[in-house]
Amino acid sequence: MEERLTTSIVLYGHIEPNDIKQWNDFYLFSKEIITSLNFKPNYIGISGDSFQDGKLRTLVRTEKKLLKSFEKEEYIEALEVYALPQDFTIAAFDYNAYIARSKKVEFDHILATFTSEVFKDLDQERLVDLLKRFIVFKSGEIFQLSNLESPQIYASKANALTAFKTLNILNEITK
Repeated sequence: MEERLTTSIVLYGHIEPNDIKQWNDFYLFSKEIITSLNFKPNYIGISGDSFQDGKLRTLVRTEKKLLKSFEKEEYIEALEVYALPQDFTIAAFDYNAYIARSKKVEFDHILATFTSEVFKDLDQERLVDLLKRFIVFKSGEIFQLSNLESPQIYASKANALTAFKTLNILNEITK
């Protein structure tokens, strides 16, 4: 696994757990964004009624079960869509793009992380506005961090700011 600088958008607020349409729309939107960046969304992480083992799964094998869970209006706690290279070693560090929506930790959040090279070509303001559709927005940030320091851990507020040596907060999002 190679160290790379990532750039992320994290939005905090409230996620309504029982709004299954919003979970479904978020899933489709995440796939669309990743595809628009010329990556293939190919892995998914899900926590919820039908997905309790926490394993990362291939999208091809899991999509039908996920869509059925949306139809049954089952509880979803977290949904992560990855674009991983074919030769990845550790999904948490090797992704080209990662978009997640989570109620799993104390702070409901949406996290979209990309390699910094890819992020510079994104329309950041538009992406933030589009992601806000999936959370009752309170605050957010755009930040850079080494993939090895895990943007997911930073976004979940699991560690103190001082734990992140490569952290660079680029922008506070207030509205």
